[in-house]
Amino acid sequence: MAEVVDGIAVTPLCEIFSRPPDQIRMFLIFVIQYPIGWVMHYAIYGTLFRHLFTMCIGIVMQLYLYGFAVGHVVLMTVVSYAMMIFMPRDKSAPAVMFWVLAYLSHQHLTQLLYNFGGYEMEVTSYTMLLVCKLSSLAYCY
Repeated sequence: MAEVVDGIAVTPLCEIFSRPPDQIRMFLIFVIQYPIGWVMHYAIYGTLFRHLFTMCIGIVMQLYLYGFAVGHVVLMTVVSYAMMIFMPRDKSAPAVMFWVLAYLSHQHLTQLLYNFGGYEMEVTSYTMLLVCKLSSLAYCY
């Protein structure tokens, strides 16, 4: 599916604007969010359906942009939620914060070692935001 979209929209836009494909993909995702928002506003009713719709659209967008590196997002989230559930509340927040910061540091160091000086849109652009979300959730839990 991603190859079809890349062939139709991304490759011609890369040639026109002289930009790498990952930047064009990010721009296309930003542009497509407005029609998706209109669909959600005018056609999707009910809390459950809205949650399912946004979850499915978010997963598809992340898979398109980052590929199967989205597994890092899943791993960070599952481990953080497991720590919040199974650890005592007074100990879970610092442990979750340590976990997400350590995992993000590992991702950055891996990117630094294997792609030094290269620019490529990769999953740490999202996991940096996820660190903020999961650590604040753990402290508010």
